[in-house]
Amino acid sequence: MLGVTTAADRLDLAWAEAIWPESLREIRFLSYPLFMWLNVFVSIPLLLGMAWLLTRGLLRLLRPLDARHSTKPGQSALARIKWLLFLLIFSLLMRLVATQAVTAEGRIIVTSFADVLIIVAVGWLLVRLTKLFARMKTRQLREVGLPGRIAAVELSNWLFVCVWFIAGLFLILRSLGIELTAVIAGLGIGGIAIAFAAQKTIENLFGTVMVVADEAIQVGDYCQAGTIEGRVESIGLRSTRIRTLDRVLVSVPNGQLAAMSIGNLARRDKFLFRHKIRLRYETTADQLRDVLAEIRKMMLEHAKLESATVSNRLIRFGDASLELEAVAYVLTRDGDIFLDVQEELLLRIIDIIEASGTAVALPTEAAPAPKTFAPNTRARDTQEK
Repeated sequence: MLGVTTAADRLDLAWAEAIWPESLREIRFLSYPLFMWLNVFVSIPLLLGMAWLLTRGLLRLLRPLDARHSTKPGQSALARIKWLLFLLIFSLLMRLVATQAVTAEGRIIVTSFADVLIIVAVGWLLVRLTKLFARMKTRQLREVGLPGRIAAVELSNWLFVCVWFIAGLFLILRSLGIELTAVIAGLGIGGIAIAFAAQKTIENLFGTVMVVADEAIQVGDYCQAGTIEGRVESIGLRSTRIRTLDRVLVSVPNGQLAAMSIGNLARRDKFLFRHKIRLRYETTADQLRDVLAEIRKMMLEHAKLESATVSNRLIRFGDASLELEAVAYVLTRDGDIFLDVQEELLLRIIDIIEASGTAVALPTEAAPAPKTFAPNTRARDTQEK
């Protein structure tokens, strides 16, 4: 025992203890020496001040990058992560100061607290940087005219945020000395229960992955999904929003959308022009041949029609007219241009019919069935009597 006491007296005092007079080392407050409380109250403001100065210096160094990668004109991108950088630097300084703690208990407590702060700061910083990168990528896609890829960026952003959150949670539990084997086993059992309870949510999430990965539709495409027809406005994590022709915003769960047969009208390479032309039965054979020849010639000479697909035939003798059919593909991807070409073709077909001396047959309605009246048996019996 005497040897232990002698060895303890020969040991040098820790720096955090040696700077205080012996009187403060002897006085105790709440079972701890008074100088230890003074160390806490003095070191925290000093660390905060040093962290603030280092943060400002780092922001000045990164200011040239901030001007090039800001999400909006006049808005600082570094302003969104300034306080996270401050928290990270403060926690790193605290981790260094923890090595100068007087007691082993103090070193363990301060080190554990600093580790948790570092993990929180790094995880939160990664989340903010991921969202910042997603915003910049979204803005870039809008500027270059590729809004259809925004859904993939949003999905990747959500997956990375989940990864940072889960990784940070496990690292915090590990730094606090919690056994992760039992936690993982509990999460496995709980995950099965959650999967059954949130079956529809998980179905929609996997549907989102399939819709985005398959690229069947993208934001801005005009599509037909089941009985819904309209333009895709957004593809979210749970549902896809489609603006219909009557301006109704329909939200379709992605789980259902992934199982539907989707017609993407924006992906077609050309439009089909196909119309039936009905002529009067008074049309002579020569007039009919002239109409067929002129319509075929006009369509073959049209620059917007695919000449190999042009077809103009007499298809049948209808009940009230001679029926012709004009078919061709219009070489355009734009629906408005197709409507202009279709209108031009129909007007020129009318001109050809009028020039040939015949006319378009008028639509006819089925004649109503004649009304029949049942004989009045009572009146007949009266007359017979």
